[in-house]
Parts: sequence; C-alpha cells; structure tokens
Amino acid sequence: MLIRWHKDNSYFIAHVQQDLFGGWVLTQSTGTIGSNNGKVKNIPVSCHTEAIQKLNIIISKNKKSGYILKERSDEPTQLDWILEYT
Repeated sequence: MLIRWHKDNSYFIAHVQQDLFGGWVLTQSTGTIGSNNGKVKNIPVSCHTEAIQKLNIIISKNKKSGYILKERSDEPTQLDWILEYT
C-alpha cells in the first residue's frame, strides 16, 4: 500500500510493505518538492493490521494539516517472490 500527499511545496509518502524476513514496516517519507532535504522513517510493526491502524492515524493527521491526496494504491506490497528463494 502506498499513499502520497502534497501541501504547497511539501510531500508526504506512506508505504506499507513486508521486509525481507516477512515482517511488516510502515515507511514515512517527507520533504520539500524540488530539494534534497527529505527524511525517511521506517516503523517496524507486528502485523499488517497494526500498520493499517498507524496509517489511518497518519491519514487523519494529514487531512487536518491540509495535505491533499495525490496518489493511493491499496494493493499490498509483499515480497513473496523472495520467499521462494529461502
């Protein structure tokens, strides 16, 4: 799952994905469009459900802060193809 917001010259991206070991991670990327001052924060979570709960909190905060939704993909990001090689 990937969601991207914009506000003025700022962006905020939230991405829920599985890591190489099958755990779940919520990644937040923020910064200013057109510059190199972005930040990335990886938040390990215990399961996909917890990641979605945290993501819903982010969605609510971004709405209140005036961010505008630009892109949303609800497809889960999984690394099943890597698990074939382990």
